[in-house]
Amino acid sequence: MDKVNFTDKDNVILEKISIIIDIMMQITKCSYSDAYSVIIKSEMFYHLKQMDYSTLHDSPQANLASIGAELRRNNNKLGLLLTDDNIKKAMKEMRNSNLKRNMQ
Repeated sequence: MDKVNFTDKDNVILEKISIIIDIMMQITKCSYSDAYSVIIKSEMFYHLKQMDYSTLHDSPQANLASIGAELRRNNNKLGLLLTDDNIKKAMKEMRNSNLKRNMQ
């Protein structure tokens, strides 16, 4: 099997998507593949692939909030969960969980 060589920009995008998936799973309790499926169909993901400067430099939380807004515009109930407040709450829960895990 050939080795895949990722560019620095590819690595930034992959890391960002990974963080977005983690946050989305925390909020929605969906599976990794379900979260990935929603993300890759979003306008935000399209802009990431196009190397849009502002999308690349937004935080993963801001990127997820834009996915939530897009879902709400499309009357998708999942968008009701992906709000700024829920994202902040999920980040706090994830930090606390990581702190507890690191203290053990």
